[in-house]
Amino acid sequence: MKLSTSHVVIVALLTLTMSAPIDRPAHAAEPSRGFLRSIGQDVLHFFKSTDTAKVLVVGASLGWAATGVEDQVVTSGLNLEMRPNEGLDRFFEPGEITGLAYVQFGGALTTLAVGKLAGKEPVFRLGQELFRAQLLNGAITGLLKRTVSRTRPDGSNNRSFPSGHSSGTFAAATVLHRNLGWKAGAVSYLVAAYVATSRMGENKHYLSDVTVGAALGIAAGLAVTRSGHEGWSVLPSLTEQGVSMAVSIPLP
Repeated sequence: MKLSTSHVVIVALLTLTMSAPIDRPAHAAEPSRGFLRSIGQDVLHFFKSTDTAKVLVVGASLGWAATGVEDQVVTSGLNLEMRPNEGLDRFFEPGEITGLAYVQFGGALTTLAVGKLAGKEPVFRLGQELFRAQLLNGAITGLLKRTVSRTRPDGSNNRSFPSGHSSGTFAAATVLHRNLGWKAGAVSYLVAAYVATSRMGENKHYLSDVTVGAALGIAAGLAVTRSGHEGWSVLPSLTEQGVSMAVSIPLP
């Protein structure tokens, strides 16, 4: 089966989002921790957890596979800068704002403040986890950007790999998914996929940039919502006939 570049993008993002565990225990069972201690544990969990390792391996594999079609993507219809100010170009332009670190941190801090002022502990904890996910994701993404120094497709600078817009929005989506369930998660992942696609549409990132960025964000989100979880997971993969799904179910 011959896959188009749009199929590659869709399957890559679907694989990453569906490789994250589905369930997590209620916050009521989660022990209270100091903020600095929680950050330290987030870092340890990012590098030691089997959940995060699985997502990072999938992301790295898809990123490596994406390098074979990246030039095709840049010169395809997905590069909306080849047709500026047309309908799709205008549709994806807000993705640049949505994925900004300022917006992601601002949303986390707003949630935290609302929870604190309203005396809503679950909302407060959600804000804390959103904020910690952005801290962890931002540190790792920023370090990789400076280490790899990959030139962007449009040549504007050498901060292409990985995509910070993609990693930040996927980190937030994973925290929302793990706290609020699949209904909120589905919407959040759609927004994150929209932002990731917009970065390619604006010719700011290659496919591997957004794919690895999405994996980093999901891993960061999992790292701060750990809570001793070992739940169901779903892992899509490409086959000659199309897309297959493997489901992992923990034994009692």
